[in-house]
Amino acid sequence: MRRYLTGKMKTTRPEDNAKPGLRWLLSPWAILAGAAAGMFIGSQSPELAAALAPVGQLYLDLLKMCILPIVIAAIVSSVGKIVRSRAAARYIKLLVLVFGGSLLLAAVGGLLAGLAGRPGAGLDAEVRETLGRIIHQSPYAVDLEISFTDPPPTSTAEPSAWQFIHNLIPHNIFHELHGGNVFPVMLFFILMGIAVGSVRSAHTDAVIGFFDTVFQAFLKIVGWAMYLLPLGLCALLAEQMTQVGLDVLLAMIRFVVVFYLTALLLLAINAMVLRRVRGTPPAGHFADLKQPLIIALITRNLMVALPSAIRALNQKMKLDAEGVNLVLPIGVIINRFGNVAYFAVCMVFVAQLYQMPIGLHTALVMICGTIVAGVATCGTSGIVTLSLLGLVLTPLGLPLSAVLALFMAIDPIVDPVRTLLNTHANCAATVLVVSTKPLPAMPSETMIGQRVPD
Repeated sequence: MRRYLTGKMKTTRPEDNAKPGLRWLLSPWAILAGAAAGMFIGSQSPELAAALAPVGQLYLDLLKMCILPIVIAAIVSSVGKIVRSRAAARYIKLLVLVFGGSLLLAAVGGLLAGLAGRPGAGLDAEVRETLGRIIHQSPYAVDLEISFTDPPPTSTAEPSAWQFIHNLIPHNIFHELHGGNVFPVMLFFILMGIAVGSVRSAHTDAVIGFFDTVFQAFLKIVGWAMYLLPLGLCALLAEQMTQVGLDVLLAMIRFVVVFYLTALLLLAINAMVLRRVRGTPPAGHFADLKQPLIIALITRNLMVALPSAIRALNQKMKLDAEGVNLVLPIGVIINRFGNVAYFAVCMVFVAQLYQMPIGLHTALVMICGTIVAGVATCGTSGIVTLSLLGLVLTPLGLPLSAVLALFMAIDPIVDPVRTLLNTHANCAATVLVVSTKPLPAMPSETMIGQRVPD
């Protein structure tokens, strides 16, 4: 006789099956030791850091390999189950409310922090001279004749918001998969999950069970990769420590400090939300989320931290697995909390740099623009991410090309914190959604797809 597991799928942590001799590699102390070693190597031996760079990139590629299968499998199986349980409408309303409120909080918080911290106002002549030199020496600056005391040049470029919306529809899903364009791919598989859940067939449960199995298989691969995390973090952090010069940091120090303080404030707000929903102190939930937060901070890649975040919410916080598997992958695509907050501070910095007054109308344009630009950063990195600042700067008549070099110069310093904010905010949003509206249990006859022996 065959029996099938129903309800929540039972998962195991990597450390539960680890051999005693290897279990220490999964401990927080091993992870911190790897990060500390990377910082030391990067600051003391740039040659060794350069030699370790391929190792770090190889480890990052190993984690990236699992991202799309995890996202696809989690979306299809979770959306399919929700549609079959007739809870889709309630979840959609809650997702829109929570993610919309999260993005609005990031935009308003970043704007207010920038206005209070004044990162681009009152800079002395020496700092302005250094900023000008960084701009003219940057490989991203071409024929830039910029004076921060003159009005900003008028740009004739049109905002590309419509193009962004147009690009959401995948014209060829295989081309989008090859290019790694996560947003169109996710939209396609959300529709697929809705369709699978809507089909009334004897094989529907088997299809959902197949995607469940794929999801668990790739989580297991990521679990194996966690044994190499201390080494991977050491190699990645060693390379990052060699990318920023001291003169750049000193020239942009006020901006960096304002953004760091903004990040701390927003982290505290998210921690209070978690405390109110879960009833646990901030230290407790930070301990539960320590592995995904460390991965996000060091790798500077939100998607790479996704599998660890799913495991932490499922196993450490004991949330409903189906709700987490649905909400968190959607959140890391749409709810670019850290990017929105960073863009808001950037907007204020550029406006103050050119002595542009920020009234109510300008503030509203900045808030709406930073939300759109932040969401549009899905699947982008580096200069492509920062170039989306043009969605806000262009309507305000501020030059992107002139200041892009400044933001690129300090990106290795601020990008880890930006990714950390994204990860923590999406974990908090997922906890809020799943705890507020738990996923109804599946009917007892539904097969999850795993068989247990008699």
